[in-house]
Amino acid sequence: MDFPTQLKGILRQDVLEDAHDGQVELVEDQPQRGHPMKYTVAGLRDETAIVDLRKLGHLGGLAETGDLRKICDFLLVGPVGDEEQCYAVLLEMKVTLGGDSKPREQLRRSRPLLKYLRDVCAVQYSNSQRVELRYVIVAERQSERLDKQATRPRGRPGRDVLYKDIRIRTFVGRSSGFADLVE
Repeated sequence: MDFPTQLKGILRQDVLEDAHDGQVELVEDQPQRGHPMKYTVAGLRDETAIVDLRKLGHLGGLAETGDLRKICDFLLVGPVGDEEQCYAVLLEMKVTLGGDSKPREQLRRSRPLLKYLRDVCAVQYSNSQRVELRYVIVAERQSERLDKQATRPRGRPGRDVLYKDIRIRTFVGRSSGFADLVE
């Protein structure tokens, strides 16, 4: 049994998102904007698991100090095209792509949650599967502000940005293919 199918077997239905016709529309409520941010990921195979990490949350016993409990918005797990290789994409949604390190830190702090889910699947199904991990930030637009920007280069949309020990791909727009997220 593949890892996405295992994930679907251990998680409650209310934390899983459904793909229709090979695509999913991810939604993040933005109360300050008055309407939700939506991002469509296409090119998904039927077995792809889409997990709303905000509903899953981090371990309840973690202290609420600092950024310990901050995690990204979604986890997408599945193969690409005809490949058998399984990819896991930790995805953070932002309205504006800027120099703020908070979304990058949320991605970095989500990795232990993925490792935990893999370990639960390994115990439940008596096997462990290899997963290629990717980190992605998607935004509706690029920041146009010149002041208060980070002094480090942010990278261009669709390009990689290094943050501490991870490589993060950034996208600006309202949709992309799953293959683009994992390349």
